[in-house]
Amino acid sequence: MKNCNKCQKEAFVQTNADVILCKTCFTSVTEKKVKQAIKKYKMIQYESKIAIGLSGGKDSVVLMHILKKILGTDVKLFAIIVDEGVEGYRPHGIEIAVKNAEKLLIPAHVVSYKNYFGNSLDEMMVERPLGKTSCGICGTFRRKALNKKALELQVDYLATGHNMDDEAESIMLNVVRGDSRRFTRQTREPDKFNEKLVPRIKPLVLVTQPEIVWYAIANNLEYHDDVCPYANEARRNSIREFLQKQEKSHTGTLKNIINFQDKLLEQIEEELEEKKELFDCKRCGEPTDDINMLCAGCKLIGNLPGIKE
Repeated sequence: MKNCNKCQKEAFVQTNADVILCKTCFTSVTEKKVKQAIKKYKMIQYESKIAIGLSGGKDSVVLMHILKKILGTDVKLFAIIVDEGVEGYRPHGIEIAVKNAEKLLIPAHVVSYKNYFGNSLDEMMVERPLGKTSCGICGTFRRKALNKKALELQVDYLATGHNMDDEAESIMLNVVRGDSRRFTRQTREPDKFNEKLVPRIKPLVLVTQPEIVWYAIANNLEYHDDVCPYANEARRNSIREFLQKQEKSHTGTLKNIINFQDKLLEQIEEELEEKKELFDCKRCGEPTDDINMLCAGCKLIGNLPGIKE
């Protein structure tokens, strides 16, 4: 491998056929992409309070370190660590998440499915409410747990570690499911249309999954790399494999998918505004677009024993 294209120092990574970078230059380029995403999608007003959904995995750990570095004292950061309750898997991730937060002097708050909803994920998987997959169940309750704690902390934004691969996968999942409602709701700009939902931001949306791994290695970041024992059930896996092959053969595929959705949503923005009516869930009070006034979490709750109201 040749030397860095930018500074001629020892090469660290070749990001594509034409770009070779050292650790320092690669780190700088990646951080610029995060700044670009924040600016492009108007994610953050400065002097804000931001909660980071911190799992301890590579995405959320890299996100927290980059936000701390590029935002400095302009914002106040918090970490929300969700204990889903997966024996033999989750404790190590929580340990690493707490360690990273402490290293950056960021207050960390650990919340659990068991305390919030009465059942751990392991217990929920015995019942499998509504026949949902593990990821369908876990994702629903993780969103509720993060939003609940973010509201308690009174933050302005909730940042998640979704990267470019994740975002493109979600877009394609909504397409193959024919889920036009989720497709149009999946935007990169923070939506502040309901006071009971903390606006979500995805600062890593212009950074690919390999770049996140390289960033962690270049900056000696410790992260939890174990695979969730329930991960094999995710329909997302087949979409991920397809898109990885496309990106490898046709560089830019992931970015093109996101740009395509951006342009499409711009064209139908007025129509979307008219469809944003939400109702208060009659069980927990959180916003839902279900005309029967039950949010996704409470639909599952009705099929699980012992979950708290």
